[in-house]
Amino acid sequence: MEKVQNHAITKLDLIKIMHRSFYIQAVWNFERLQNLGFLFTVVPMINRLYKKGPARIEALHRNLEFFNTHPYMASFVVGVTTSLEEKMVNQPGTVKPEDIRSIKAIMSGPLAAIGDAFFWASLRPFSALIGILMILTLEGNGKLIGPVFFLLFFNFFGLYIRFGGIAKGYILGTGVVEILKKFDTQDLITVINLLGMIGLGVLIMLYAVNLNMWQNIVFFGTLLMMYGLIRKKINTNILIYGVLALGVLLYYLKVIL
Repeated sequence: MEKVQNHAITKLDLIKIMHRSFYIQAVWNFERLQNLGFLFTVVPMINRLYKKGPARIEALHRNLEFFNTHPYMASFVVGVTTSLEEKMVNQPGTVKPEDIRSIKAIMSGPLAAIGDAFFWASLRPFSALIGILMILTLEGNGKLIGPVFFLLFFNFFGLYIRFGGIAKGYILGTGVVEILKKFDTQDLITVINLLGMIGLGVLIMLYAVNLNMWQNIVFFGTLLMMYGLIRKKINTNILIYGVLALGVLLYYLKVIL
């Protein structure tokens, strides 16, 4: 039986993995989705644990299987996989390849739901909204704080999860699943959405005070129409392009200036 390199993962290996995690969607494909990006991310781990030969090839194939989750939350799966691969090599019999496949499948779905709800549906629009408010309320070069705030605030959480998820997943192994279960993201999402609604109300007031009567009618009429169409579950892309087309039409009709 071929021997493997009985080495522990080093801090430098983890740093390399963290850096590579930024490219997890770079080679996204319709057959196995993020599998190539996932493999690219964990190559430093595989090279550390397995010398060239059948064992390394098997590890490469094992980490090239179907994978898909939120790109930021994938860090937890990467960390746990790294931990289990190391344990399987250095403590034979404690972990099987099937265990690694199972934990990846079990974690991927819930992490995708958490990541989509927190990052895409809550944090990103909230960060953009606060940035827009800064642009509208600050004077001169101060307006530049708006986009800078958006980039720094949103990416702070993204980078924290990317790096912290890999570190926690590696240190705790499958124990990170219990930590994630206890962390109630729904309360955090609710708070962010509430603050976002308040910010949106302020933005509407700031915009509306500078409009004439007809512009206010068009503006609030559009808001009410959008609300009704969203309730009817009309495709969001159709609504966005529809509002853009309506805005262009009203501009050339001199209804809005």
